Amino acid sequence: MYGTIAKLIVKTGKIGELINHMNVETRNLIGALDIFMYQTDEDASTVYLAVVFSDKKAYIKNSESPESNVQYEKMMEYLVSEPEWHDGQVIFNRSFK
Repeated sequence: MYGTIAKLIVKTGKIGELINHMNVETRNLIGALDIFMYQTDEDASTVYLAVVFSDKKAYIKNSESPESNVQYEKMMEYLVSEPEWHDGQVIFNRSFK
């Protein structure tokens, strides 16, 4: 598995719109396994986005797609600044489902 974690600083009052955007725009991420958004207790405008893909090839295919760029541009409407991205191999996972 491979994925990305991003630190997002969300504009005041835009958390709900960002969640709605992510719910709609991420429905067809090819190769995606999971997506999570965490809102920090310390600062309600700080959100961490984590997306896990089946492998690096699927992640790259998604990130290089024209659709991904359109989704990103729409997401930026809700953010104060560019996200801080951290990509990498998932080295541990446990599901409690």
